Amino acid sequence: MQEAPEGYVESYSGISVTTTPDRFGVNFFKRFDVVLNALDNVDARRHVNRLCLSAETPLIEAGTTGYLGQTMVIMGKQTECYECQPKPTQKVYPICTIRSTPSMPVHCIVWGKELYKLMIGSAPDSMLFEDEEGDKKSTFMSPVVNERLKVEEKPSPEKLLKYTKSALTALFTTEINKQLGMDRYKGAKKIPVAHDIEAMAKGLEAGVLNPPSESEGGEKRVWTNEECCQEIYCIVSEMYTGATSPPDIFSSSVAFDKDSHVAMRFVTAAFNLRASVFKIETNSYYTAKGVAGNIIPAIATTNAIVAGQEVFELIKILKHGKDKVMEVCKFTYCLRAKTRKGFFLQPTSLQRVRRWSRRGTRQGRERRREERIWE
Repeated sequence: MQEAPEGYVESYSGISVTTTPDRFGVNFFKRFDVVLNALDNVDARRHVNRLCLSAETPLIEAGTTGYLGQTMVIMGKQTECYECQPKPTQKVYPICTIRSTPSMPVHCIVWGKELYKLMIGSAPDSMLFEDEEGDKKSTFMSPVVNERLKVEEKPSPEKLLKYTKSALTALFTTEINKQLGMDRYKGAKKIPVAHDIEAMAKGLEAGVLNPPSESEGGEKRVWTNEECCQEIYCIVSEMYTGATSPPDIFSSSVAFDKDSHVAMRFVTAAFNLRASVFKIETNSYYTAKGVAGNIIPAIATTNAIVAGQEVFELIKILKHGKDKVMEVCKFTYCLRAKTRKGFFLQPTSLQRVRRWSRRGTRQGRERRREERIWE
């Protein structure tokens, strides 16, 4: 506020997608001359986009992906909106590849996310979960799921350590040896090697929590298999001792979130143990988080450039008014390589809003349905 001491900032805390319309609805957005977006996920952006269209409030939308970024202005009935162009969807990997034949780090990271649900969250929601009545039940189902300790009984450190060792042995020793005995990997380029969890977890002591993620540089270096066992034991202990009732653990509310430090610690440890079994490259916590969230780590300089571009567009709207958005505002790309003229920023004209047929076409029907929603 040193640059503009007469300015006033009023903050609001909440999640616009899930909070009640009375708080962050159309009337809330009508109060503003312009809205600037700084969101990091598609669902939230779509939500704000639709509210601004309904409120007839200009929206300055921006985003970055590593060294790349863009800034655009959205104004109802003038420009294309955020949803006019399709957005890339998150890639989905076959269950059989995740469960049995991983070949890339991302396969093991997805497996780690599913194991998090199986051990910590709602087990039936995990793709690794198997029904009790199944004919070919994996050896890890009983040690991992059926023997989960009861939170209300406040299990001792010894019981937590025993459960962790039993679960890891079933996952990385017994199950792998079972698959090898069935010739599941006969002819494969890389034959998996089962871990000796008993030896890896030999240094674990009940009640002694020393997670590698908390060590100096722990998030940027690759953990050893022994450290991964230690990390998982620490997380299991933290989750059990921190939970006050069963809903705090073993429920859908404990879903994986890339921004959850606990969840990412677990996934990183499980991923590395799984990857080393299948002779796949292991990664650090920092790298695993980027893959798990299907994101490229943010670069502060790119964010600053794009934020500056948003301010430029803001000044144009405040100076000329929202009716002149199409004439004075630009869609600006932030590039990694210079243009022919030596610039890293490439401004282009905004795309006009598409005019759909009012009847007779699927697009026209969809457009009318959207208009009714906005109204």
